[in-house]
Amino acid sequence: MVQVYWSTHCSEQPLRNLLLEAARHAASSHLTAWLCDMQKLYYMEMADQNWLINELFPSLSRRNRYRVAFVVNINNYDLMSSYQTKSMVLHNPDLAHVITMDFFLTNGEVKGWLLSQTPPDNAPSL
Repeated sequence: MVQVYWSTHCSEQPLRNLLLEAARHAASSHLTAWLCDMQKLYYMEMADQNWLINELFPSLSRRNRYRVAFVVNINNYDLMSSYQTKSMVLHNPDLAHVITMDFFLTNGEVKGWLLSQTPPDNAPSL
């Protein structure tokens, strides 16, 4: 499992550099479960969301199926455009069959969801 924790707010290139480094590590270690704890981010810029969908996710190997969990703060959940980001993955045929994404408010249930062997149903949890 790749675990990415933000200790402070960042966006644009610092955010992208962090996720690119995580992707390199995941690829070299053959990791397919991602836990991204974004509770310290105030929001995610639309340009960063588009980069995630159009650049980072398409760069992942198509031979694997990925589970990506984002832990967000209830106070910034709407500012993360969580439903929009998830919808962008679900409606992209190239991504929908390899990435299952969900958003959570606590770390408690995330690891069980990420490591579950049951194929996910893509149903929203929030």
